[in-house]
Amino acid sequence: MGIVVTLEAPEVAVLGLSQLATLRVVNRGQSPMVISSRLNLMEGDVQIMITAADGVRQIVYGAGGQPDTALRQVALSPGQQVIGVINLLYTSLGLTFSEAGRYTLQAEYAPSPRVNPYLSSPVSMELRSPQSKDELEVSALLQKEEAKYALTLAEPSSARDELKILATRFTDTLDGKLALLVLAGDNEAEYTASLSVLFSTVDLITMALWIRAVSTPFSSVGKHLTEKFSEYVETHDATAKYPELEIKRALSIAKGHPVTAD
Repeated sequence: MGIVVTLEAPEVAVLGLSQLATLRVVNRGQSPMVISSRLNLMEGDVQIMITAADGVRQIVYGAGGQPDTALRQVALSPGQQVIGVINLLYTSLGLTFSEAGRYTLQAEYAPSPRVNPYLSSPVSMELRSPQSKDELEVSALLQKEEAKYALTLAEPSSARDELKILATRFTDTLDGKLALLVLAGDNEAEYTASLSVLFSTVDLITMALWIRAVSTPFSSVGKHLTEKFSEYVETHDATAKYPELEIKRALSIAKGHPVTAD
């Protein structure tokens, strides 16, 4: 069977807020395979095809243009997977979803320049309008193009003030947590101090996936967060709360290393 690509997206998401999609590349074959580990929309190995309810189909790449980065590869043993997390808020389309409604998403992944791309099975996602007070206020903050760019590309310099508002006033929202991670990963001292609280209140696997979401080729935020996450797990008694295998799995996901397939 070889490589199998799956895309997971929330069944319902809010228009104008972050939407995280998880991309899994699994080796279902009998032999090890060396493949690209660049599981993001920005470096050219992944694209997502989005079809709206009216049948209009668009191909989505990363925002900010394709950076000139070296190929990163990983050896994937049979039964292993490598995982990427993509924030669909802001892409080559600008705001990826401009209207509420149901969309169908399908990922295309190229494991190497010499191999034909693999397609995931289509998944469906319903986009609804913001409803709660927090959703409306976060959506208003993210109306600013620079704020969407900063949050999705994990490059805070263009909208630091908006990210700080998200991280301090909207701590219970996904966008608030992502903003805190971006600022802490950019070594903002005020938010670095808040990381331990966030690490202690979110399960390790979810945190590892969020770190993947802000690990982009446009900044060193993901690298710094992975280091801080590793330090937290080593210096706190995580073994009292989590099995050793779960800790190792979370750290491997955060680092973009292979883990056993589900």
